[in-house]
Amino acid sequence: MGLYKITKVLMILGVSLKMDENSREIVTNLMISGFNDAVNEAGTKVTGGQSVLNPWVMIGGTAIAQARESEVIMPNYAEEGDILVLTKPIGTQIAVNLMQWYQNSDRYWDKAKEFISEDDCIDANETGVKFMSRLSKNLSLIHI
Repeated sequence: MGLYKITKVLMILGVSLKMDENSREIVTNLMISGFNDAVNEAGTKVTGGQSVLNPWVMIGGTAIAQARESEVIMPNYAEEGDILVLTKPIGTQIAVNLMQWYQNSDRYWDKAKEFISEDDCIDANETGVKFMSRLSKNLSLIHI
């Protein structure tokens, strides 16, 4: 949508109950530090969020920006010939779901493995993780 002046970020943190206390503290502190580094690189700061106890580790966030209506590029005004900039490959969420099904030997994996190999599933997930780990800030500046 072309918004690049991020005013704040909310962090969503899942702390794993499956880790021993020492490992949980080390991993959680490193995750928070890395998240803060990326937020600082984006030119803003974490101002709040939510932490939950989970069986798995999780981190994410919500970036909040303020802009005048005239500064927002709405997708419903796209016209033939416009350039569409994707911040991650189409299918990234599907790759993440596939990996979860594969790791859990889920009934969905039983069906999916008819169409995708274990190696391709792992490769797709790794590609998705790489893209989700990068800032999209420079892409948001492309229209300026």
